[in-house]
Formats: sequence, C-alpha cells, structure tokens
Amino acid sequence: MCKTFVSLRFIIPAVSGCWFGVFKCNTTPEQIHIAFAGRDDSGASTGMRIAWYTQDKASASQVKLGTQSGHYTQKVSSAKEAVQYLSGSGYHHLVMVVGLPPSTKHYYRVGSDKDGWSEEWSFKTAPTGDEAANSEISVSIFGDIGYLDSVQRPSMVKHYKGLEAKWDAT
Repeated sequence: MCKTFVSLRFIIPAVSGCWFGVFKCNTTPEQIHIAFAGRDDSGASTGMRIAWYTQDKASASQVKLGTQSGHYTQKVSSAKEAVQYLSGSGYHHLVMVVGLPPSTKHYYRVGSDKDGWSEEWSFKTAPTGDEAANSEISVSIFGDIGYLDSVQRPSMVKHYKGLEAKWDAT
C-alpha cells in the first residue's frame, strides 16, 4: 500500500491500486541481489535466494523464471511479506527458489503482475558431482553497510563483546 499523502487540508490515503490523483506509488524493483541457497541430499546447491528493494509496498513479492530468455515457466511467491527495516526507508523483498537443476542458466524477473516486473536477469546454478569437482566457478562477493556513517545514521547493531559500532561507508 502506498504512503499517505497530504494535499491542501485533506489527508488522502492512497489505495492499493497505486494511483490516486497525481500521485503514483513506486513499486519498481531495484537493487536485485542473488545468492546460492538450498541444498539437495548430496549437499549440492540447488537454488537461489533472490532479494530486492521497492520504495513503496508492493502487492506481492514474486520471481518468474525459465531456462529460455523471455519464456518463464515457473513463478515463485515469497512466504513472507516485504519488510520495512526503517520507517520511511522502503521495503525489502525476498524469494527463495529451490530445487533447480545443476549447471543450468535461468532467466528471471522480480515483481508481480499487479505492480510490474523488473527487467530480465540471469544466473547459472552451481554444478554438482564430478562436474563440480572438475569445474571452476566464479562468484562476486560484495558487502554494503549502507550510506553515510555511524554518526549521521546510527547503527541498529548493538555492542556485543566489545564490538565497536563505528563505521564509515564513504
């Protein structure tokens, strides 16, 4: 649901359709991140954790995917609602996609039918068995602690056994 807007002297709650007067909700998926997730009985990775951000609350958190570009044969919905960690700071969505075949390229989009979809992205699932033992894979690892620093935007992390809560993201 969209934010509440104040217009002249009237308080106007926006409806879930995301249009009200001249205001439009921003449920465009941004900042899409993926990570290996889920394992089969052999311990091989069989899935992806797909996360993204929207400025306003979307009606659903979904991923549609397939093994051919533009042809999506599977749609997976989140088991939980999007989370807003800090008031007024947007919504974080998470969908777990598990049981995917190994060494397979998947094309995907995030969003929902009602709020719209992201552009298409792709990933390749990890190899298993002998192929995994004899293959090289490349991954990118990135950490994002946010913006500004601990004085301008205090950390939500509490001190723990001497952990210093001072950081700088610039």
